[in-house]
Amino acid sequence: MRISSAEYANILARQGKQPEKSKSGVDREAELHAQIIKECMKRGWPFIHNRMDRMSTSTIGAPDFVILGVYSSRGMSDMRTHSPQIYLIECKTRTGKLSVEQLGFQRMAERIGHTVHVVRSLEEFLKVIE
Repeated sequence: MRISSAEYANILARQGKQPEKSKSGVDREAELHAQIIKECMKRGWPFIHNRMDRMSTSTIGAPDFVILGVYSSRGMSDMRTHSPQIYLIECKTRTGKLSVEQLGFQRMAERIGHTVHVVRSLEEFLKVIE
């Protein structure tokens, strides 16, 4: 039986643990935010971006990005086979941990069929959206 990374994070959270730290990733979260914003703008995808200078300016524990994207089984060039996709993205540094509130939001989202993706680099973000 396979489980998603989000399900694995939930299991660890129930045990009071955090997932293993990524060996790759950014040292500054702001750098990753800027890279994701640039990629969304390049693709023409609208997004909601929560501020980094405050704990939360929306729902406590909400992810850093809500991105309205498109998934295409044939790649971005063939939009005939596309489907709308909402991506919930939480950015963390290489050693960053999810807060209790973020873990709670992640669990609530999963209960109703959504996944909050935790990414630590642009490469991880691109794997999520492609």
